Amino acid sequence: MNRPTNRDTDDGARPKQQALPFSESCREKLVLKARRGLLIHALEFATVTADDVRELVPLPPGINPTIFGSVPGPLANAGIILFHGYVKTTRKMAHARRNVNWFLNDRDAAKRWLITHPDPDDTSPTTAGSEG
Repeated sequence: MNRPTNRDTDDGARPKQQALPFSESCREKLVLKARRGLLIHALEFATVTADDVRELVPLPPGINPTIFGSVPGPLANAGIILFHGYVKTTRKMAHARRNVNWFLNDRDAAKRWLITHPDPDDTSPTTAGSEG
């Protein structure tokens, strides 16, 4: 007996499937922007925290800020930034939380990373890291 399944009659799955690629694309774009923000801030101030990144890269409504948890990993694994202890958050909403304080370990590598990972919203050729 062939009965129709929900898949045959339910059009609700289609919008969800169409939203998934956008969500993944949006996530990748935000993480890239956050990594760029982290390095740009570190190039100027030598250290950087998640609070700094949150201030530089605003999140669209409905996006969980835990998305930023993956931001420093590849940069730390590459030796561009190093763990430099903990500092208290400056965000009132997150009072008493500790933030990892990252130190810029390799200035030249940070500039190269910015050049090879351009801002996804910038349509002009990148000049990031070209200043001394």
